[in-house]
Amino acid sequence: MEDHKNQLTIFKYNAILSILFFLSSTFYMGVQIKNYNFSNYTISELSYFLNSNQLPVFNFLFIIKSFLDLSFAYYVFKFYNLRLKTLPAITLLIAVLSFGLFGFFPINKYPLIHTIIFITSFFSCLQPFIWEFK
Repeated sequence: MEDHKNQLTIFKYNAILSILFFLSSTFYMGVQIKNYNFSNYTISELSYFLNSNQLPVFNFLFIIKSFLDLSFAYYVFKFYNLRLKTLPAITLLIAVLSFGLFGFFPINKYPLIHTIIFITSFFSCLQPFIWEFK
């Protein structure tokens, strides 16, 4: 039991690691682009400024972050004994997986799909706060 608990704690900090990894990576890419600045454009809009060699790397950052967040979700499921058929579990998975979809649907190529994913991700991330105020 103790060994399983130690293995589970590895996933505990993946949410923090994913945020640090994603923000530092996108910041690094953003400062290298001349016409891009973070005060005028979103991180997703960085894709407008990237060339064909940089764009796959940028898109892959979303997928890596989603994978790290998914492993954190695994920790949350195990720690709180959540079942996949519950609303909190489904909402958490939607939020994590929809963020990963940004890597497949960048705003510069799929603006409508990207916006739909953003709205889905935004409201699924807000859902836990809505439960608190009910």
